Amino acid sequence: MRHNTLFLNKRILAIVIILNVLLLSLKSYSQDVPLEPFRTLKISKADSVLLTKTWDQLFHALKSDSKEEIKKIALQKVLCAICGEGPRDFGEGELVPLDTFTNIGIKNLKDPPVWKEISSGEYKLDVTMYPNRKPDNFTLQKHQKLVVYDVVFLYIEPINQKSKVKWHYIFRFVKINEQFKFFGLLLL
Repeated sequence: MRHNTLFLNKRILAIVIILNVLLLSLKSYSQDVPLEPFRTLKISKADSVLLTKTWDQLFHALKSDSKEEIKKIALQKVLCAICGEGPRDFGEGELVPLDTFTNIGIKNLKDPPVWKEISSGEYKLDVTMYPNRKPDNFTLQKHQKLVVYDVVFLYIEPINQKSKVKWHYIFRFVKINEQFKFFGLLLL
């Protein structure tokens, strides 16, 4: 019980520190640096079908630990919030070689309660355009805006009998030459 309370207190403290840093940053730079704009888009039926098919391929490759199949549908470098040596990272994590994701990320992803939720097949599709963001792991065409397609899973982690934490495991994809490519794993 004490361990769970200590863990929860550390997590709350970390969130408070992050929020304070963000608020200070916004306050001191709000006139000079605008927040990154983004726009939520509606996914087309064709993109929904293709994204679902690509997600199914990635899921089965993850399930069978098939690094070769993952390489076929992923970028050479991906964002990974679960590839670090410590606890899960909030947000996008870091840009890592695909081999790091296949060696470390998959093992961390297969934590039994998390993997059970991902295996359930209950997810939501989202599409977001980031007009000013330039990705580091692939090149956009001239005048092209970054559009990210997400497959979102909700995992509710019990901390104790009264407390729970909601995690969103977000598998991100980008569309390149009319095919979806795995872009990374976000954790919020």
